[in-house]
Amino acid sequence: MHDRLQQALAEALRREEIVGVLFVDLDHFKNVNDSLGHQYGDELLQKVAQRLRSCMRKMDTLARYGGDEFVIVIPSLDGPGAIESIACKIIEACNQEFLLSGRKVHISASIGIALYPSDGADAASLIRNADLAMFSIKKQGRNRFRFYDNSLIRVTDLRRQ
Repeated sequence: MHDRLQQALAEALRREEIVGVLFVDLDHFKNVNDSLGHQYGDELLQKVAQRLRSCMRKMDTLARYGGDEFVIVIPSLDGPGAIESIACKIIEACNQEFLLSGRKVHISASIGIALYPSDGADAASLIRNADLAMFSIKKQGRNRFRFYDNSLIRVTDLRRQ
């Protein structure tokens, strides 16, 4: 994922394009692991990955970032509206019922979005800023998306305390 993001940023610099980074966190995933067990959690992660992939273009990159977090790299964007459309599809896809070994499970997703070059000039800052935007949505009620903006810098300071 890091290599693909680096390549997308280099290409975007040459072509003066926008690259989007979505930081997707599954809401209440811990409840699935705690109540049904890790086997169901693992199955849910696989099914979520399939749904996320169905919301993306073939040229986009999907990676499990850790736990119940995914990062999606969207190169060659026409503008923020294109990535907003993808985020809406992801939220809709995650809101649909999952069938895990015969059991019905409902979850949702919170998504933070950062755009190159406005929200960061390198992979680390884009991922960090998308994560900050996602963290902000989690605090505001989940199951939505938010674009990074400079007002979230204050959130960084609060998280470090």
